[in-house]
Parts: sequence; C-alpha cells; structure tokens
Amino acid sequence: MALKSGSMRKMHLFDGLIKPEKRALFYAACLITAIALFHNHEISNPQIVFIHAMLALGLWLGLYAVSRSAMLTGFSARCLVTAIVGIAAASLQIMLHPPQSLDRGITVTSSGTVTAIDGAMDRRIRLWIALDRPYRELSAGRHPLIRISTDRVSSLPTIGDHIAFTARLYPSPTPILPRSPDYALQAQIRNVTASGFVIGDLQHDGGQRDSLADRLGRFRNQFALRLSTDMNKPAGGIAAALMVGDRRFISEATYETFRKSGLAHLLAISGLHMGLLCFGVIAAARALASLAPSFSMRVPVHKYAALAGVITGLGYVFVSGASISAVRAFIMALFVISAILLDRLALTLRNVALTAMCVLILNPAALYTASFQLSFAATIALVAWYEFHATRPRLISASRNPLLAYVGGVIIASLIASTATAPFTAQHFGSITPWGVVANILGIPLTGLWIMPSGILVVLGYITGLEAYVNGIMQAGIDLLVSLAGYISSLPWAGWRIYPPGYMVLAVLTAGCLICIGCHHQAYPFGLTLLVLAMALWWHTEIPQGVLFAKGQTRFLIMAGQDGIAHSHSSQNHRRLSSFFNDIAERQLARPVHPASICKPFCIDYMADGRKVTIVDRRYNLTTACQSQTDMILSLVSVKYPCRNNVKIYDMTLHYGYNSLIYINNSKSVYISNNSVSNQRVCPVPQQHPC
Repeated sequence: MALKSGSMRKMHLFDGLIKPEKRALFYAACLITAIALFHNHEISNPQIVFIHAMLALGLWLGLYAVSRSAMLTGFSARCLVTAIVGIAAASLQIMLHPPQSLDRGITVTSSGTVTAIDGAMDRRIRLWIALDRPYRELSAGRHPLIRISTDRVSSLPTIGDHIAFTARLYPSPTPILPRSPDYALQAQIRNVTASGFVIGDLQHDGGQRDSLADRLGRFRNQFALRLSTDMNKPAGGIAAALMVGDRRFISEATYETFRKSGLAHLLAISGLHMGLLCFGVIAAARALASLAPSFSMRVPVHKYAALAGVITGLGYVFVSGASISAVRAFIMALFVISAILLDRLALTLRNVALTAMCVLILNPAALYTASFQLSFAATIALVAWYEFHATRPRLISASRNPLLAYVGGVIIASLIASTATAPFTAQHFGSITPWGVVANILGIPLTGLWIMPSGILVVLGYITGLEAYVNGIMQAGIDLLVSLAGYISSLPWAGWRIYPPGYMVLAVLTAGCLICIGCHHQAYPFGLTLLVLAMALWWHTEIPQGVLFAKGQTRFLIMAGQDGIAHSHSSQNHRRLSSFFNDIAERQLARPVHPASICKPFCIDYMADGRKVTIVDRRYNLTTACQSQTDMILSLVSVKYPCRNNVKIYDMTLHYGYNSLIYINNSKSVYISNNSVSNQRVCPVPQQHPC
C-alpha cells in the first residue's frame, strides 16, 4: 500500500498545484494550444497528420485496455490525449474542407440558388450562392459555393431563389497584414470557394428550392422584413436582430453607435438571449406546475421543465439560422440544463470548459472568431466569480433590499465581463469602451426585463392578428435602448482606439488568468507574473506609423498624423479606400482613417512627434518635394535619383506586391513588416539592399 500511494503521488504530481475541479480548464487549454499550433504550421498533407493522431489515440486506448495503468489516465496523460484530439479535429476539418483553388480574379456569368443572406441594407448585401455547375477554376464539387455582394437591394432575392448573374470573383483574402484575421480560413471552413461583387442586376427566373432549411430561411427573412416595416427605424431592424438574428435592417450608423457604447453584443444572438428563452420557459413551466401541487409532488417537474427548455432552445437555433453564436449559446445552455437533469451543479467552470471543447472539436476554426473568444472570456470570468462568491458568502453580505442586490449584481457582472473581454475586443476591433459598464448596467436589464419578454408578445400578436397592439411595447423598449446607446457613445473616450495586443500577448494573458483561476495559492505568484508580463508586452508594443496596401492595381499609403487621425493617400486618381481596408488600417494604427486632400504638388503629414513626412504620387513633383523643408519623402512612384540636399527619399514602389506596416524610428530610418518579412529596413535612394 505504501508503494501504491507513493506511486499515486508521483502520478498526480500536479495535485498540489491544480484544483481538481478546475482540471477541465487545463484540458480545454491543451485543446486550444494544439489547434493553434496546427494552424500556425502550414501542413501540406493534413491526411498524414490525421492518421498519426488517430494512431496515437488508438495506441493509448490499446495500452489502457491491456494494462489499466493509472499513468495513462493521470492529469498529464489526459492533457496529452486532449491535445492529440485537437490536432485530429483540426486536421480532419481541413481534410473535409479543401482550400480554394482560385488564384486570380475572374468574371463569371452563371446561375445558382441563394443559400444565405446577410450584410446591411444601407451598404451592401452579401449573398451565398450554390452554383448550378462546377467551374474549372473553382474545383469544389458539383455546386461550388460563392459569396457575392450587391447594392441593388431593390431586386434582392430571398433564400432558396434561383437567380442568374454576372460577377467578378476573387480568392478569399489571406491575412492582409501581420496580426490580421485569416478570412481565407473561415471561408474555407464554410466551403466558400470565392468572393466578389455583382456586375449589373440580379435576374430571377422564378425557380425556388423548397427544402426545410430554405423554408426556415424564408420564414426568418420575411419575419425580419415585417418587423422592420411594422416598427419605426431603427427599432424594427434591432427587433429583427434580437428575435431571429437578421441584422440586415440595422444601419451602419446605428451599429457603430451600439459598438461605441459597448452594447453591440445585444444585437447578436448569444448566451443572454438563449438563457432568457430557455430558462424563461423552464421558469414558466414550473410556475404552471405549481398551480397543481398534488401533481408537482408526484412528478419531477423541474426535469420536465428542463426538457421543455432544451426543445425550445433547439427550435430557436434552427429558426434563427443556426449561427455560430447561437449554436455555442445553445450548447452552453444544454450543459447547464443537463446538470439540472442529473442533479448536479449547473454553473461551474467544468461545464464552461466542456462547452468550449465541444464547440472546438466540432469546429476548430471557431477558435479565431471574435464571438468565440469574447463570449467564453466573459463566461469564464463570470462563472469564476460566481464560484468564488458561492464558497465565500461572508465576503459580500447580501443586501436586504432585493433591488439594491440586483443592481449590485449587475454592476459587478458588467465590470467583470467588460474587463475580461477588453483585450479580445482590442484585438478584433481595435477599440475598447470604458463606458460599457455603465451602458450594460442599464442595457442588460432593459433587454432582459422589457424588450425580450415583449418580443414574445409580438410573436403571439402576429399569430393572433393583434400585432398592432403589442408592437408598440417592444418598440418603446428598443427606443430607450437606442437612446441609451446614443448617449453613452457621445461621451468622451467612447470607442477609444487602442492598438491590438496580438495573439502572443493574449496567450500569455490567458495563461496567467488560467493559473490564477485553476491553481492553488502556491501558483498565484507565477500567474500574476504572467499577467504583468503580458501587460508590459502590450504596453511596449510598437505602433506602426503607416500602412501600405500594395497588392492591387491601386496602391494606398495611410500615414498616422499628429492630429490623432490617419490620412489615406492613393497612387491612382485619388481613389478612396474601401471600408474593408479602412477598418483594417484603423485597427493597425489605433486611430480613424480619413481620405487625404488632393496632393498638389505633394502631400504633407506630421507625425506624432512633429516630424514632417512628404508623400509624392507624381514623378514630376519629386524635385519640388526635395526642395521643400521636410524630414523625409515617401514616394508612390519609382525614383531614379536622390535629393541633392540630402533629404532621405524612400521608393515605396520597391515594396509593391505586399501589404506592409511602416515603422519610422528616431533616426529617420524606415522599416517595414509584412507576411513575408519582419522589420526589414527600407534603404533610401540610391542605396542598394542591404543598407
């Protein structure tokens, strides 16, 4: 026995550091790490990786079946097995969704069936279309799926419609700049082989597919359209987003207001909406059962009510289009309700970790989406606080006033969720909302106690024909929410621009939080050290002074100015930067981007430290620029000779073909970083590389 207990202590080496009830968090961390490592290495043959991973899992199962050794089920072994499962899931996903073969822009005239619609009515609508026939350039099966955008909203089709069109298609963009999202990976997982825009009009031929998914999609679109027309703007569009997840009828200005106020999460179907629906149904079912005490005493009413909540939530997932956020919220609700059915604790970090692992095994690429990172960061922080407070009830005495207790709980929850999601918000959107706590203190109760319950009345009103009497109730609540968002977004520092921390900083920060949450107090110093290290790395991250978009025919140079904004310069006819690239530049430079005025004979930008940078887009203006009082010249045209007065002139055309970040140090030296090189020095004319 002494030998056995001694070996068990060696097998469970981490028992002194990791809390047993928090081990699932570390399993999830191993799964996430394995998926990230797989995607960070360009694997040319995922089939080989998948086969090796399955052989490793089979070997582990075989050894355990033969020996029944506790070493094979210890904490370290489980972490290793979880990592292997992550690699197997990631490689299998790439095998099932081969990369697109399109390598250049093409123009096609084709026809197909609309499978999904999103976008914004005041900008562009995006259509997912399954083509009727394959193309040699799009080797993706019999019915390639493409995504095209159009601003011809008057002829907008609905899901299931068969349309003919002419479109310009391009490959889905790989990471535009260092630290930018990989849109090509997300398109690959959705089987999107190309994306582009419609040339001319869409033509309906009267055909319509009539599958169950198409019927649900048409119902969702028609219901959203009816809500948007029956209510005033923007209340109708917000009601459609809240109830069926259709955000097409929300204007860009309204969405920006919600984003700056910290209330944008209310416009997507998430855990809040799913929780209100599922647990509202459970509460209603138990309340009805309480009217029959004799029946309630003989039957486990709470379990039947939980089943009713699961069925309702599943139906809501299908009606709302089964978006990633809705599916994830339902899986989380399913784990909580399963705990109720099994008479276990519902709100535990183990359930959160199991939910995350389930989502990632089904869709490993969801790891890189903003919705996954934000929702699980907030959920883990809130549940960790709940568990901490539940085990130490004396730290915060419950108020005798229920209203004060509720307000205090909302304030604490909003503060915790806002703090936990701030680094991920900065990473994906390049901004944080300091006033988000205040906005959520009022916005979440308004949504949960007024808007969403009145949405049920709206549904009943449409069924009974009494919608005219109940729509105003929901609209009044939404109008208050819009007014709140507008007021908060008008405050100073609302939507504060901040430089993205990068995934390395996020990894160190997450590791520090994981140690502080899942380990005993002996490991707290190490976890706090990682937190301080992550914040120091984020603080000392060098912010670029410019961005060069030089992959297309028109090149754009965006320079950060002294006035807190950035100016966009074009190499051809002073074209405006698209909203897609504009958003990327704003995240990289941590400031809004405005189009520069016409450069005659050249443009001048002042950096934050006061240095003067001249941008030239015409060769015959180079001589005049050299004679100006400037610290350096960035040329968007090829340069044949240097300035006679020794002003440094940098030929940016030598770096065309890549999208690059531009750094300028105190000695007026220019460096660039892109997806091919990092911190490469740009040599002034006429020096040759290397400088």
